[in-house]
Order: sequence, then C-alpha cells, then structure tokens
Amino acid sequence: MTKPFNMALFLSGVLTGSKVTQQRHLRQARVMQAAIQQRWQRDNPWTWQLKRMRPANTPS
Repeated sequence: MTKPFNMALFLSGVLTGSKVTQQRHLRQARVMQAAIQQRWQRDNPWTWQLKRMRPANTPS
C-alpha cells in the first residue's frame, strides 16, 4: 500500500456509541497500530496476520 493506513475508515463499520467513545476507541487503535508497526514492522491489519502465517525462522 502506498497510502498511509486509515484506521478510522477501517473501523467505521464497527464503531458504536457516542462520538467521544468512538474517538477513544480510534485513539486506542492508533496506539496499538503504532506498537505493532514498531515491533513487527507491519503497517496495516492485512499484514498483521502475515506474522502468524510465516514460519518462525523465516525473516519477515
């Protein structure tokens, strides 16, 4: 993907509750996304699953 991943768009179909609650969930999701990016160099949910699909001894 050449564009940065849009977490708000990705979660828009499942976010419920008040606007403040939705913003809190988005903020938490962005923090988790940043942690995953830093630890495993995966920048979007479609590549997160690849970590589990590859053998452990294969560099990712």
